[in-house]
Amino acid sequence: MKVSELCERHVVTVEPETPVTEAARRMVALGVGSLVVLQHGRICGIITDRDIVARGVRQERDVRQLAVSDLMTPNPITIEPDADLPRATALMADKGVRRLPVADEAGRLVGVLALDDVVILLGDEMANLRAAVAAALSR
Repeated sequence: MKVSELCERHVVTVEPETPVTEAARRMVALGVGSLVVLQHGRICGIITDRDIVARGVRQERDVRQLAVSDLMTPNPITIEPDADLPRATALMADKGVRRLPVADEAGRLVGVLALDDVVILLGDEMANLRAAVAAALSR
């Protein structure tokens, strides 16, 4: 299965100069934990709710005065749309990330693959396998 088949294509984005408070409001309003940061249509970073807390609040910085670029992870790890799921999960494990922006050859955003979505998919597949085994054993 290809990453392009699994990734969420409706991704909330911000620009680097967006105030952190506005980014946080968007996350809360839309129920998301991260925003992809785009500059001139290309991925330049990612900011998570955890970044705001760990790099801003915990360090006692006044987040009301900060832009997304002050707290984002610049140049995030990305994956190409035609990569397969095992490659994506190996990359997530190796780099210790829960979200992978999916980017085309030009660095433009295609979607985001989230670890939570992968776990749900695999859980559904395991349930299907369980049902198949149970049906076969009952014959």
